[in-house]
Amino acid sequence: MAALTGKAAVVTGGSRGIGRAVVLRLVRDGTAVVFNYAQSRDAANEVVRQAEAAGGKVVAVQLDLAETGAAEELLATAERQLGGLDILVNNAALHTEVVPIAETTEADFDRVMAVNAKAVFLTVRYAARHMRDGGRIVNFVLELSALARPIGGRAVHREQIAHILDVAQLRHVTLQVMPPHRETHSGLSGPFVLLETRERRRLAYLEVQDHRALTDQEPTVGNMFGKYGNMRAQALDPENSCAEIEKLAE
Repeated sequence: MAALTGKAAVVTGGSRGIGRAVVLRLVRDGTAVVFNYAQSRDAANEVVRQAEAAGGKVVAVQLDLAETGAAEELLATAERQLGGLDILVNNAALHTEVVPIAETTEADFDRVMAVNAKAVFLTVRYAARHMRDGGRIVNFVLELSALARPIGGRAVHREQIAHILDVAQLRHVTLQVMPPHRETHSGLSGPFVLLETRERRRLAYLEVQDHRALTDQEPTVGNMFGKYGNMRAQALDPENSCAEIEKLAE
């Protein structure tokens, strides 16, 4: 696909599942990709093998995003290996066994937050500083009521809020929140991610219950973009959104 030919992408957690599908789709569309994996060396090598068999360029990097400096190292590696950075896909997420809060260790909690929250902030910040011209703005619409839940205690919650506000200040990012009085809105059916390339090609990644899909098919993609437009209209504007988020840390 000419729209992505010659682009350079980073995908976090690209050896399995959704990340693997994203890597191979980007390669099919002409994008060179660097992805990381923490432990699944055989699975990562298989992704590289399939990508190279299709004529693509893919580099697998063993990095644990919970480790200090790993997020920045991953993106810096992509710049060195691919000659620049155009696309960032934050896919990596750490899921642990669900146990009662009384049995959850601080180390387990810190590791989950390092991968699922801090690494996302660090990769987005790096991309905002280093992405080549033509990089796209990342837009978020979040539930304010979900952000208000102080998981991990007040100190951890304040740190999480601070990270979110830092991300909101990046030049490639706009952030809006859905206020609690919106009892119904277009995002209640499940999370989704939308991408529009510089050449106006549109993609949608959908999660509905146990179903997950990455598609460029119409009318599905058009409907999702319309749904997202409705959500942004219902949500608070970026300035008021940040003001409401700041109140959560008080």
